[in-house]
Amino acid sequence: MNNSLQGRAVRICANEFFHQDISAHVILACEEDKKLLLKLDMVLSMAGVHYEYAVASPRLAKNSIDDLLNTGVLGSAVTWVPDTRFDANRPLDLSWWRGDAAAVTDVYLE
Repeated sequence: MNNSLQGRAVRICANEFFHQDISAHVILACEEDKKLLLKLDMVLSMAGVHYEYAVASPRLAKNSIDDLLNTGVLGSAVTWVPDTRFDANRPLDLSWWRGDAAAVTDVYLE
């Protein structure tokens, strides 16, 4: 776990899923899983589905979540987690994902 990212404000850049920047905070950073759990500052609603969390992971194998601290930006694959799928006991689990609500975008440290 990377505690130095926990609680930090980030911005998810506009992308093909959501067409404006989204503010969030890092809730959990796991270098082992190469994933960040982000809590959105405002709940998103798209087609009747509500999203409060997103999981971001580096989009390139050579990158790590520590790059966010080192450079202030992380090229990411971001998956928005529907409220009905979020499991607080397994917050980074995306095994249920089969498409939709995902994008390749940058996450910036604020």
